[in-house]
Amino acid sequence: MKIVIINGSPRIGNTFAAVQAFMDDAVRFHEIEIIEAAHLNISGCKCCGECNRTNGCSANDDTNPTVDKLVSADMIVFASPVYFYGMTAQMKLVIAKLY
Repeated sequence: MKIVIINGSPRIGNTFAAVQAFMDDAVRFHEIEIIEAAHLNISGCKCCGECNRTNGCSANDDTNPTVDKLVSADMIVFASPVYFYGMTAQMKLVIAKLY
């Protein structure tokens, strides 16, 4: 099974530790890829609808390769610290581009 983990934390802390703990057992049986949301160059969604008319986002950034990785995964794990009762801005950018 192919598992893609999106780490929404911009720093190495508790979320990183949780991802590592998950990977300790899972890596023995599954193919795992980690996407570090803080290291992606993803612009905000402009709601242009281009993704509905063509095959992907019109932005010239990391959106399309990231979405392709997520679509090909059998399981997606979202890992994020809680900032003001929600996920990080980096994670929100990734999720917004899944429109």
